[in-house]
Amino acid sequence: MDVMPHPTTVGKYRLLHEIGKGSMGRVYLGHDALIERDVAVKIALRERLACPRTGEHYERLFFREAKTAGRLTHQDIAAVFDAGIDHGLPYIVLEYVAGGRTLADFCTPGKLLPIGQAIKVIHKCATALDYVHERGVVHRDIKPNNILLGPDQAVKISDFGIAVVPDLEDDDIPGHGGSPLYMSPEQIRREPLTGQSDLFSLGSVMYRALTGKHPFAAARIATINDMVLHDEPPPMRELRPEIPEILERIARKAMAKDRRRRYRSGLDLAADLSLVFDYLAPKPH
Repeated sequence: MDVMPHPTTVGKYRLLHEIGKGSMGRVYLGHDALIERDVAVKIALRERLACPRTGEHYERLFFREAKTAGRLTHQDIAAVFDAGIDHGLPYIVLEYVAGGRTLADFCTPGKLLPIGQAIKVIHKCATALDYVHERGVVHRDIKPNNILLGPDQAVKISDFGIAVVPDLEDDDIPGHGGSPLYMSPEQIRREPLTGQSDLFSLGSVMYRALTGKHPFAAARIATINDMVLHDEPPPMRELRPEIPEILERIARKAMAKDRRRRYRSGLDLAADLSLVFDYLAPKPH
């Protein structure tokens, strides 16, 4: 257990307080006094670094996020500003998204975003992923928790720690990486991945954000995998009748099990999502 307190500074960054923790590290609200900017500072977990068997591998995987996201500059992708080691602890400095909310905060019944607002989030993700895929990167872990929501409807895709990246060694990333509830069929089958895998995951995220239900929910991972490979999710309109039929068709295409029937690019998905706004616009009397 990571019981030792972290330092109050790393590098040139002052740590204010913890804002999150995941399997890869603790995240702190930090401040860069030189340019007067708040940042998010992710610090590696001591107990994972100390493991004789996996510590070195964990450190390489930790810095992989910085190497990947550092190559990407897009308004809807959380930027990486810096990385290093201080006090013996690896750290990554990321763009801070004020508010501390993710799409996961709006994916349960009773807390869903209005349909139009949810589609704007997915539309921004689709265009950001198109940018990512054009550069040969596959995120591999698109899920509500990795979609940050800030003020003024800002959207930032985060956590590129297990992404497939050209020119980076893949030996350090888990071959079956990702979140089972949002994996594509080809991820489950451990096939070579293209950007269409992320689009399947984004379609599953869209289903969850619009209905409050997972499209392939089950108690056991093996059952979830079997559903992703073989079953079709219930129509979204059965769960939320006000969803327009065109959106139902878009979701089905995004989650097509056969890649040949799925959207070929994030831009194609974004273009179809743009049509939904016409259906949602108030009709003249």
